[in-house]
Amino acid sequence: MLKHTREGLLFPEDTDEKEILNSAKKYLKSYDTFVCDYIEMPLGRNKK
Repeated sequence: MLKHTREGLLFPEDTDEKEILNSAKKYLKSYDTFVCDYIEMPLGRNKK
């Protein structure tokens, strides 16, 4: 199973929380241009 974070990133369930946060921070820097057809963003927060 995968964990679905608020940022719309997927991680294996046993991924360390700090690792997830660090990865999320890296991805968020370019998040506005990040497009993913097969992941629905939670609550449609980032849909344009």
